[in-house]
Amino acid sequence: MNKLFPTALLAPLLLLSGCGQGSQKPEAKVRGAWVRLPAAPSGTGAGYFEAEANTKGEALVSAAAPGARVEMHESMTMNHMASMQPIASAAFQDGKLKFAPGGKHLMIFGLDPKLKPGATVPLSLRFRAAPTVTVEARLVGAGDPAPGDDG
Repeated sequence: MNKLFPTALLAPLLLLSGCGQGSQKPEAKVRGAWVRLPAAPSGTGAGYFEAEANTKGEALVSAAAPGARVEMHESMTMNHMASMQPIASAAFQDGKLKFAPGGKHLMIFGLDPKLKPGATVPLSLRFRAAPTVTVEARLVGAGDPAPGDDG
């Protein structure tokens, strides 16, 4: 019976050691990033993108662009009045997150006025668990259609 006792203790430890083998490192992927340039050189730009994450409970906690101040905001309509408010983070729903016109978006203050439509600007997106992702966001003019719009 003494020979079985150490084996009985060892079996649960072996099972627990295998639990982490199937788990994935937190990861977020970002695609379709673009920034609408301000109409006036001192105005505010807006950033949009789609993201996917493999971690339950993932959230975007901040964003950054070189030489600019970036805030996360959400647009909403209440009593036929549109408004916008800052948000501290944006939670993924079923592993997906979308920042799009009329909803969640980045407000980008202090973009270099020399930036022109068709160029890109790096956006760094910091997540709760996944490593920071930096993407090149396509710049779109103030009156130009959004990428993917037909007209």
